[in-house]
Amino acid sequence: MQGPALDGGVAGSRGRDDVVLDWNQWSRRRRTFWKERANRAGYEALLHHIATPLDAALARSRARSINKPAWAHNLADDDVRHLANIFEAPADDEGLPILTVG
Repeated sequence: MQGPALDGGVAGSRGRDDVVLDWNQWSRRRRTFWKERANRAGYEALLHHIATPLDAALARSRARSINKPAWAHNLADDDVRHLANIFEAPADDEGLPILTVG
C-alpha cells in the first residue's frame, strides 16, 4: 500500500479511533519503516505479533486448501515452510511495543 492510503487513514482518524494497519510485517526492516512513518504522523505504533507454531500454520493452510474460502491463498506445505523460514521474529530492541498472542 502506498502513501495516499496511509495518509488518508491518518487524516481521517485524527482525534478519533485507532488505526489498524493489517499488513505483512515479516521483517525488521518493514516494521521499522512503518513504525517511523506512524511516528512522523504523530502516532505511536504497536505491533501485534501472533506467534503460531509451524505445525499449526501447516494444519491451518491444509484446512484452507480443502475448504477453499474465496479470501484465502492456497499454499503448499513448502510455501508455508518458506514463509516461516524468512520470518524475522520481532525483538524488544526494535523500539516499538510488541503485544504477542499465541
